[in-house]
Amino acid sequence: ALDEYDTLLNNVDTMVWYVTDPETMGAFNQSYVNFFGVNKDEIIGKKLKDIMDSDNLDTCLFNNRRIFNEGIVIRSEEYTFNSNGEKRWLSITKTPKKDSEGNVKYIVVSATDVTDRRIAEDQIKEKELFLKLWLQSIPVPVFYKDINGCYQMFNQAFADLFKKHPDEITGKTVFDINPKEYADVYHRNDIELLKHQ
Repeated sequence: ALDEYDTLLNNVDTMVWYVTDPETMGAFNQSYVNFFGVNKDEIIGKKLKDIMDSDNLDTCLFNNRRIFNEGIVIRSEEYTFNSNGEKRWLSITKTPKKDSEGNVKYIVVSATDVTDRRIAEDQIKEKELFLKLWLQSIPVPVFYKDINGCYQMFNQAFADLFKKHPDEITGKTVFDINPKEYADVYHRNDIELLKHQ
């Protein structure tokens, strides 16, 4: 059964390891070896301060002590460097394993490389920022509404037209910021526009 467990653990992409106390490294799986390029015999039983980069050490030790003291699960995203010296972001979950009396015996840590996801998210944020800056540079009112007719994005010229703060417009519909006779017309126009999309 143990051999089967080891085989399973060493054939998953997720990095898995455990710490025997807040400061000491235990065993780890093959994905950990592949990512960090380490030799198992070199770091098992070693102090984390001797094998971790200094940028993350304090946070790691602080969280480990909390888990041993409070028995809680901690999830975080932290950066580190792989065996090629590349900066990578990891989604990390630290789970306490307790004895029958509820005392924490050790911490099981699992980590997944989420660098590509974070890069994609950053690119989306950059595009959104560019779009907002571009919209604000246009001197005439410009807006964007979602499928439900709620204003999601607009420039300052649009807000000034209605003499409203942007917070008073975001998420609202034409019926919220226009007299009913105008709102009915604008709403019908929106419906016609959507029919031809």
